[in-house]
Amino acid sequence: MENTGGRWLKRIGGAIDKGAHRSIRVALTTACIGITSLVGFEIISRTVFQWAPVFIEDIVVYCVVWMYMLGAIYGTYKRDHLKGGIVHLLFRGESRASGVFKVGNIFIALGLCCLLSIWSWQSFMWDIQFSPRTQVLHLPLEFARLSMFVGFVGITVYFLVEAIDIFRVLLRHSASDTRTKR
Repeated sequence: MENTGGRWLKRIGGAIDKGAHRSIRVALTTACIGITSLVGFEIISRTVFQWAPVFIEDIVVYCVVWMYMLGAIYGTYKRDHLKGGIVHLLFRGESRASGVFKVGNIFIALGLCCLLSIWSWQSFMWDIQFSPRTQVLHLPLEFARLSMFVGFVGITVYFLVEAIDIFRVLLRHSASDTRTKR
C-alpha cells in the first residue's frame, strides 16, 4: 500500500517552500529597486538642485534592514550563506569526518539562530512598549525591528531543513557502510 499521506505532505511542503521562495525574491527585488531609487533621488537632488532631502535616510532604513534580513534568509535557503574555514580543504568530498563537521557546524548555527530569534522578539516587544521613532519623520521603528525577528526565524527554519538533509545523508552513508562490511 502506498503512503499517500506522505506524498501529500511533501506536495504541500513543496508548495509552501516555493511560495516562500518567490515571495522572498519579489520582496528583495522591490527593496533593491526602492533603495536604489531613493538614494538616486537623493544624489540627484543634492547635486543638481542643491537640496538635501533629509527624510530619505529615515525611509531607506526600513528598506535596507528588510533587504538585509531577506537576503540572509535567501542565502540560507540556497545554502549559499557565508562560510569560512579549512575543514573543506582537509576533508575533501563527502567523507564521514566532513559530515561530522557539517553536523557540528549546523548545530552551532541553528543554536545561535534560535537565540537570536528569541533576542529579536524581545527587542521587537521592547520597541512596541517604548515606541522609538526615527529622527526626522518620527516613523515608528517597530516595523524595521520586526525584520530581524522574521529574518532570524526564517534562517532558523532553513538551517533546520539543512540539518535534516545532512542527517539523511549521514544515515545513508552509515547504512551503506554496514551493508558493505557484512
